[in-house]
Amino acid sequence: MQINTAAHSAKASTPGVQSQLISKSGGNQFRATYFGGYSHESWQSTNIAADQIARGLIGGGGLAPQDVNRLSAYQDTNVGLGGYLAKDRLWWYGSFQNSCASTKSIPCLALLAADFAGSNSNSI
Repeated sequence: MQINTAAHSAKASTPGVQSQLISKSGGNQFRATYFGGYSHESWQSTNIAADQIARGLIGGGGLAPQDVNRLSAYQDTNVGLGGYLAKDRLWWYGSFQNSCASTKSIPCLALLAADFAGSNSNSI
């Protein structure tokens, strides 16, 4: 078992608590597991309030204010199979995971070309 809470290596793409547990799988019976996760853009909410937009909040990069940095698609599929080759002597286990997450965000080039002169971040 391994639990990391800070100072992750370059292998970790996101901050926060990360854990890994490898337990006994397979055995003298054939087993299969499946997990699927899905989220559509229309199921998402936004944390940009209408009064923020009314006070002049803009999105940038061709996006509406309520669409900036918003999840547009999420899919996660996990399959695991295990069993035995020789009962009580030789076991096998294999798994597959496919994850995809898409967000709407302002392209880096749009941020570099933006003119922030005279903007006041405390006004909104």
